[in-house]
Amino acid sequence: MSNKKYLSVMKDENLLNEIKRVKELMPVNEGLGSDVLNYIKDYLKDTEIYKAITSLVDDDEKDSEDKSDKEPDMSGVDIKITHDYSGRAKNMVDRTIKEMEDMGIHNPYAQIGILSVIGKESGFEAVIEKGYCGTSDARIVEVFGDRGSKCKSLKCSDEKFFDCVYGKNSGVRLGNTEPGDGWKYVGRGLNGITGKANYRRIGDMIGEDLVGNPELLEDPEVSVKAAIAYFTKGKNPESLPNFKNEDDAINYFSDLNAGSSSSLARRKAKQVAPNFKLKV
Repeated sequence: MSNKKYLSVMKDENLLNEIKRVKELMPVNEGLGSDVLNYIKDYLKDTEIYKAITSLVDDDEKDSEDKSDKEPDMSGVDIKITHDYSGRAKNMVDRTIKEMEDMGIHNPYAQIGILSVIGKESGFEAVIEKGYCGTSDARIVEVFGDRGSKCKSLKCSDEKFFDCVYGKNSGVRLGNTEPGDGWKYVGRGLNGITGKANYRRIGDMIGEDLVGNPELLEDPEVSVKAAIAYFTKGKNPESLPNFKNEDDAINYFSDLNAGSSSSLARRKAKQVAPNFKLKV
């Protein structure tokens, strides 16, 4: 929404009052997601602000479509990705790019989107999720929300802490069904694959028993294959969108990795993106 359009709506005192009323009445709890959006939509239905914002969003979507139509389709152009990494990280980046090419992911924006998310998640180190003993309680709560509040007293025992935030009684659906699964299937690999269900799903895609051998995700070759399988959902890469710009690709893969639309994940991935450049 342009600033000019936004200000024209916000100058209306009646609309501002409606926003204030929604804020007072709206139930805000962790994890409500689309329920909150539906609540707002139902509450504002038939009001002037709903009509005004809907009109503006429609205009913005049209502008976005017009812009997209004018953007060149570079998927058929021979473009290589260059980067600023060195040492072990350089080897992992090069390995990841080769795997994407071998898998049929040739769209340069898709490649940058995937690389940016991996860079944000692991810095191209096939690692196991670090413990939180030296992390402040406030930061733990910021990362894990209510689970962090519940589990922060266990932070100096990795096994107990991760079983608390990821285990069968954690409240998150990761397929962890046995005591200790939260620690056994902690975040691993280039993009932090977490939970027994994800280990099984990705393992089936790449032909590895990750449930029986979770430490395989710490192996560079396996971690690269697992990450690409995760981002393609094990399907033909041709099923990916034909991205025409970098931002759309980063948003798509950031949300996919986060499990939902995440402005924080998008922002962090975009901070990494300048490390990668297109070279014809």
